Amino acid sequence: MCEAIDLHDTFSHAQIGTGDIICYQKSSKPVNIYRYPYVQSFLNHVHDQKEAHRKIQTLEEEVVVLKCQARHEKEEASMECVQLKHERNNAVRQVGELCDQNRQVILEFSVEDLEQATDHFSNACKVGETEYGRVYKGIIHKTMVAIKLSCSDNLFQREVSILREGRHPNIVTIVGVCSEASALVYEWLPNGNLEDRIICKNNSPPLLWRRRAQVIGEVCCMLLFLHSRKPNALVHGDLRPCNIFIDASHRSKLCHFGMSDLFLEPGTCPPNLTARLPYMDPEFLTTGELTQLSDVYSLGIIILHLLTGMPPLSIAKKVATALERDSLHLLIYKSAGDWPYMQAKQLALIGLSCVEMTREKRPDLLTKVWAIIEPMVTKPPVASWPYFQLAYEGSCAPAHFFCPILKEIMNDPLVAADGFTYEAEAIRHWLDEGNNRSPMTNLALPNQDLIPNRALRASIQEYLQLQRQ
Repeated sequence: MCEAIDLHDTFSHAQIGTGDIICYQKSSKPVNIYRYPYVQSFLNHVHDQKEAHRKIQTLEEEVVVLKCQARHEKEEASMECVQLKHERNNAVRQVGELCDQNRQVILEFSVEDLEQATDHFSNACKVGETEYGRVYKGIIHKTMVAIKLSCSDNLFQREVSILREGRHPNIVTIVGVCSEASALVYEWLPNGNLEDRIICKNNSPPLLWRRRAQVIGEVCCMLLFLHSRKPNALVHGDLRPCNIFIDASHRSKLCHFGMSDLFLEPGTCPPNLTARLPYMDPEFLTTGELTQLSDVYSLGIIILHLLTGMPPLSIAKKVATALERDSLHLLIYKSAGDWPYMQAKQLALIGLSCVEMTREKRPDLLTKVWAIIEPMVTKPPVASWPYFQLAYEGSCAPAHFFCPILKEIMNDPLVAADGFTYEAEAIRHWLDEGNNRSPMTNLALPNQDLIPNRALRASIQEYLQLQRQ
């Protein structure tokens, strides 16, 4: 239906009428050479141009939409960032408040209060004297307490600052202070220190092997607590059996903090060096630097001391030789009972790894030491009898019947988020005091859920019923 017409023809001669479409195309050089020789090709070109323009317009519209979306998302992200910062600031504030709540309420006593409690610091009330100061037994507010007159104000201030930081079942509880006399008032720990129990001072009964393993676990826990302090870890620096006391429930309690700072003062030498030397980090003696691995070294000596009952000096060499000769069983302390050999060997190996001369070779306390000790204290192996001997109670019961906090047979066992089972009253009191860490491991509790252990409760009730019969 398309016909070419002469440009010079009239409409009537070319028979052009109303409704006809005329397409005009300029010629290009050479003359009479046309880019679109046919109308159809020209119309296709026009269509293509329109299609390209349409696509460009569509893309431009999409770009506008995307820009709007990006601007909206940026505004939302900015608002979310502000919200997260607000939540973070609230979380930091709440953590600070919890830390403040976890700090112990320490009473302030006068010199007159202490004099009245100790009959004017009479020798009859004096129970000991060490390089840390003189210790007296007294009664304040009808409660038996230990009163320590620090040997220096610096030591007093340092120990108070450490004990204010928080509570742990295996760290001595401070009741109050007397700043005027540089005195600290502690809970009374009636069963003496661990060293006296190891050597059976005053004919005290020897610690049985299960209790010795429990002590090792408790010392490990208290070190994890100190070393996990933020922003700076606490190093005890004088970890020895004589600084670990036993409370009325036969639970280990670490005390005497701050002496390590005095070690580091220029021109000073650790007092009573002969007694300290076996427990002191060899690298500290050469570099004068105390680290967490210094406490790990001391822990290793304590492990070997509890395992063998031998004096701590050169104990590592003797245990290593016994392992090489496969004669470790000859060194294990016989009065502790029938210590399972595999557990004893594990403890010997752990102890030896902790007392490596160089710190780089000593194990990590959490991942290497506690990972092995934890199963021993939570699921103790069976020796010649399947029961946890409690000499101070004169009774025996399966180890898992006892609350790790109270050291008593549980009445209402609850499983906490750390996987340990506790007496309901004890763990609830622990959480109500603002503690958000495990009483056993000092690791943060993921939640404060408590789940009844009905099977264990039934077993305990059955056991107690049989005991009554």
